[in-house]
Amino acid sequence: MSGECDVLVVGAGPAGLMTAVTAARAGARVRVVDRREGPTDQSRAAIVHVRTLETWHDVGLADAALAEGIPVRHVTVSVAGRRLTSFGLTGDGREAGAFDHALALPQSSTERMLGQALRGHGVEVEWGSRLTDLRQEPSGVAAILRVGDQEREIHASYVVGADGAHSTVRELSGIRFEGDSYAPTAFLADVGLSVAPADDGLHLNLAQGGFVGIQHLGDGWYRLFGALSPAYAARFSQLGPGRPIPVADVQRWFDEYFGIRARITDVGWTSVYRLHHRLAEEFVDGRVALVGDAAHLHAPAGGQGMNLGIGDAANLGWKLAALATGQGRPRLLDSYQAERRPVAEAVLRNADRGFAWEASDSRLLEILRRTLLPAAVSALARTRAAQRVIFRLFSQTWITYHGQPTVTHNLGDTRGVRAGDRLPTGLLDLGAPEDGSPAGLRHHLLVIAPDDDRSADLQRRYRRILDAVAVPVDVRLVDPDSEPGRRLVDGGAARAILVRPDRHAGHVGDVDDVDGLATHLARWYTARSA
Repeated sequence: MSGECDVLVVGAGPAGLMTAVTAARAGARVRVVDRREGPTDQSRAAIVHVRTLETWHDVGLADAALAEGIPVRHVTVSVAGRRLTSFGLTGDGREAGAFDHALALPQSSTERMLGQALRGHGVEVEWGSRLTDLRQEPSGVAAILRVGDQEREIHASYVVGADGAHSTVRELSGIRFEGDSYAPTAFLADVGLSVAPADDGLHLNLAQGGFVGIQHLGDGWYRLFGALSPAYAARFSQLGPGRPIPVADVQRWFDEYFGIRARITDVGWTSVYRLHHRLAEEFVDGRVALVGDAAHLHAPAGGQGMNLGIGDAANLGWKLAALATGQGRPRLLDSYQAERRPVAEAVLRNADRGFAWEASDSRLLEILRRTLLPAAVSALARTRAAQRVIFRLFSQTWITYHGQPTVTHNLGDTRGVRAGDRLPTGLLDLGAPEDGSPAGLRHHLLVIAPDDDRSADLQRRYRRILDAVAVPVDVRLVDPDSEPGRRLVDGGAARAILVRPDRHAGHVGDVDDVDGLATHLARWYTARSA
């Protein structure tokens, strides 16, 4: 069998599905294949952060996620089972936008919702399709798939490797995946508890060897997580992959490490696994791009992994659609690597530091964890500045593309929104374009100027520039005295801001600098055909 498409996504996990939904919604012809026989029914990655909710908002999924997930608004920290302190995981409206807290949501639910959204664009995941070969050609990529005992070839303009830590796409592309493994063995278990924690926040307990935690999953189920001692790692691992761990064994670990008087009534999905920290040398190779675990692996601290992969997808999907529809220049794909690899590198570096402090078996660090760390955590939890930092780190709202060659800031004034900044969902209601296409996957030009004769002339000048490029851009006039206008400018000079489909500012310039915007657009997008 053979077929053609604009974008072939290999891997139907959260990152792959999000890439496919974003690209399809922005106009690309998409196919998704996966070697598995069907979607996961396991909880796996079970926390969804604010930045992910924003990207879901732009593809119409945030309301469904909020309705199904459990809010995670704070973290309670205990030491040997004794409550030490609690601190918030929420952000204020200025930082967080419309979404101010994380969600507990099983990965099975995430994949189900993304799969339904994909079907809304007429795309079904092609299960049981194993990639065996890739061949890059000047006009695209030929992918050889094995389905049962038959082979078929698909020709795609671009291929996305979303096929996890052991990515076949990455290996066939010859991209190195450098890094190492952590010494500790990690453990995840979904359990029923006879005594539920007092609330639905995240509960961390500082036990011997580091933190362990509890997260409510809904319907009476709770996620237990933490690093295992060598003795427990050997005991749990000897059962073999996929074998259930007896309730009595999980209860023994729970009693020793959590300090909570509760009985485990049931054990569902469990996972005993080694932790890795690895980063792909390249995120883009010709017409092939990597997202999610295929591109980066790191310690699970803070539940960053799946959310980082979904962020990759939000950055990449619209760019692939622009290229596939002839609106983007080839260098637009290179901008994905330029922007997302440094982000992944920073997350990996911070996760390494945190995990080394948490899980090291050093006697000195163990003493510090039991003495200095509790006091420091208790003191910091009482300061708003620390809570803002914690929210930004967990929520991934810290991610910007400042200083990247992919964005242009043509103002000496750095107050207000800067090129590369994310615009929170609640900062400005972008509304729906007149042609009915998805607002969240369009470019928007925000012109911060009074609504007078001068602004009308400005809009006409901008419209002439925008009508000359293939990519559609909606122009919005923003009153500088309005709340959004004041926040966009923050006391600085009047400006025009080009907001990309991923809600990052691609260009910021003086409100009269129409030529500067034209130069930026010409670098990344093609001219509109006559």
